[in-house]
Amino acid sequence: MVTIEEEVSALIPEIIGIIENKDIKTLHHASGVQRYGSLIMEKLGLDEEYVSLFYTAAIFHDLGKIFWPDEFLNQHINLSLEQFTDVMKHPDSATHFLQMAGVDPRIIQAVRHHHERYDGDMQCKHPGYPDGLKGEQIPFLARILAVADTYEALTSGRPYRDAIAKMTALAIIESEKGKQFDPIVVDALWAAIIDFEKKKQSDIVFLSEIDFYTGCRINAIPAV
Repeated sequence: MVTIEEEVSALIPEIIGIIENKDIKTLHHASGVQRYGSLIMEKLGLDEEYVSLFYTAAIFHDLGKIFWPDEFLNQHINLSLEQFTDVMKHPDSATHFLQMAGVDPRIIQAVRHHHERYDGDMQCKHPGYPDGLKGEQIPFLARILAVADTYEALTSGRPYRDAIAKMTALAIIESEKGKQFDPIVVDALWAAIIDFEKKKQSDIVFLSEIDFYTGCRINAIPAV
């Protein structure tokens, strides 16, 4: 007998195909969100089950965009009020789609609530949606997804803007700590990116010291 989990796993390639056919950039973005989310979760010490749930939520988090008109996908500025209202409906569309597919409710809740604001402020320029949740009301997976999603979006180019430098993106997210984003998750992102960059620089230095003809370290003391 096929389990619900197996049925959902079988659906994932089909859903990825739908997203890819609609907008390949959304799929690339989802891959980046998975990567940064994994760095955050490593810092938070979350278990493998949590990581697995997040990976699937990251794939699905912008699923609602497949229901947008094509012109919306590359037009994120100068939207009319009516257009922006339609944009804010994409978590609802994704929720309905994933519920019909029998996806794990924890994944659905992460997808649905990754645009909520941690402070619950509904009077600011960018209020949370779709349900106006705040703080601990927002599922923790959704709070991680929100930070990873924003960092990836800022550091990747878009048709309407260039990519932002990593430290600038971190500063932008830091400015929303306790407002749009959970402070714990923001701190974990900072720690993860700093460690990642340090390791990358260390690897570059190490590789620069290797003689690729011999595989030996340059200026190494010879064995006696």
